[in-house]
Amino acid sequence: MVKVKSVILSGKKDINLLVHGQGVFIFNSNLSCSFSILNYEKNGLIVMFYEGGVKVTTTDNKDTYMDNNNNKGIINNKGAYYWFSLDSQNQLLMAGIGEARIDNVIYKYEFNFKTDEEKKTNKLFLESLISIKPDDFIDSIRLLRDPISSTLPLKVARIDDLTMNDIAL
Repeated sequence: MVKVKSVILSGKKDINLLVHGQGVFIFNSNLSCSFSILNYEKNGLIVMFYEGGVKVTTTDNKDTYMDNNNNKGIINNKGAYYWFSLDSQNQLLMAGIGEARIDNVIYKYEFNFKTDEEKKTNKLFLESLISIKPDDFIDSIRLLRDPISSTLPLKVARIDDLTMNDIAL
């Protein structure tokens, strides 16, 4: 059995996560935009990218997950692309601009709970998230199976040794 690591999304509106509760959604937008990450009951998270930052709320608007250091969102660069990482195992939300790497994070929210029961309940909630519903201002590019979780070193290669497969997304 071959495990799919990513899916190209050109033109898709509703996107199913490859693994429930985790993945990286890569997209393009020139305007403020939002998308929902939902479970079967249509509950979940609403992620908003706007000029001044990234904001994540629950669909019932009871909770807002802010990164107080976040002051960047949609930028005025033609061709810029954005990503959002959902990591239910580590209970971590991250967003960035450009290549999906920790080095490019502009928003980071780590869930911290006082009790193990709260942590377990939140983990079950995040693991229940199964699909992404982007708004009309989003051009979906790719969905990665695995969330951003560690810094990967860049590989330096001689240009004569590269093939198109080496540099493809």
